[in-house]
Amino acid sequence: MEIINHTELETERLEAMFLRAAETWSAPMLKVTIRYSRGAIYSGTFASKSPRIYVNLGQRNRYPMKIETGIAKARSFGPSWWKPSYHIKAENPYQVALFVFLHEFYHYLIHRARRNSHRKEAMCDRFAIRYLTNHCRLTVFDSNNNPVPRSAWLFQDLDEFVANRKTMTTTIRAARRPRKRV
Repeated sequence: MEIINHTELETERLEAMFLRAAETWSAPMLKVTIRYSRGAIYSGTFASKSPRIYVNLGQRNRYPMKIETGIAKARSFGPSWWKPSYHIKAENPYQVALFVFLHEFYHYLIHRARRNSHRKEAMCDRFAIRYLTNHCRLTVFDSNNNPVPRSAWLFQDLDEFVANRKTMTTTIRAARRPRKRV
């Protein structure tokens, strides 16, 4: 993974954070560029042709900063549905950069697994939030600032979804093949 930093944040710290977060996944050709945004408090982009992630951070952000997410389970009432609003509070720009990187990195993993990439924003948020709660000790809050139990937002097997399906299918078939009796 190649990391290019165009901000005043410490490049070595960003590299260490991103590499640690992605260490269980292979991403040798991925390029990550961290830069200041043109107006948004943060944003990110994944480009698939030559795999690249852009992490954009607002230069005037104030911390701690609330990051709204779409990780809640949808609720329905008759024909209509909605999602409760959940958020985390990033303590510094490094945590915001890590959130954006992990969100976009999951888009990369979805692409690499050849999964349909449409309507996966909540999964990407869950992937990023799961790491931040595990490694940065951040808490997920609801709209009333009450902590939300992990079971309310982490209800999908994110790793299984982006695992290499071809290898998994071959392994399953080999395991189910009856043995010849001698």
